Amino acid sequence: SKMLLPFASCTYTQYLEEKEQRASIAMAEYERNVAEAAKLQAFVDRFGASATKASSAQSRVKQLEKMKREGKLDLPPSAEAIMAKKMRPSLVLPDPPKSMGEELIVLENGAIGYSENEVLLEDVNLVIARGMKLILRGPNGAGKSTLMAALRGTLDLVEGERKENEKLRLGVFTQDLAQELDVTSRAMDLVTSYAREGP
Repeated sequence: SKMLLPFASCTYTQYLEEKEQRASIAMAEYERNVAEAAKLQAFVDRFGASATKASSAQSRVKQLEKMKREGKLDLPPSAEAIMAKKMRPSLVLPDPPKSMGEELIVLENGAIGYSENEVLLEDVNLVIARGMKLILRGPNGAGKSTLMAALRGTLDLVEGERKENEKLRLGVFTQDLAQELDVTSRAMDLVTSYAREGP
């Protein structure tokens, strides 16, 4: 039916509940009508040419035409929301990766140098946490580059322990790295290549 059904005085929440209920009822009635029409059509298709059941088939044709005139085979407007809800796509995302924690690199009681007889820094205790920004300052020969080599793991400690977060992806841009880069490539190309392929 295409009659307008009024809503009695109610709150907005009650209106939404009543609207959904009416839509469900209209949808159920529509599905019953479609199922009944399918049975009528099946009978017509099977016995329409039969001499003994031609009148019965013709009667069912009239029933089908009447159902169409009355709009019983039209999808109720109020049921469109239900159909949209049934067909609404859903997106399932994987669980986010676990946090890598706060500590990224830790030096404990470190002695840094190139041999036991050539120690430049002693009793180094340093924790580099996530989000931390550091500046190393000092005169030439003070051990800045040596400390950086120890932090990135390319120089073993003479004493002490270096700990690295297992999920850390360490990238280093040294002061002489430009000499190792392809001079024919643009900076954007180098960065893009590194981002895609990794270290």
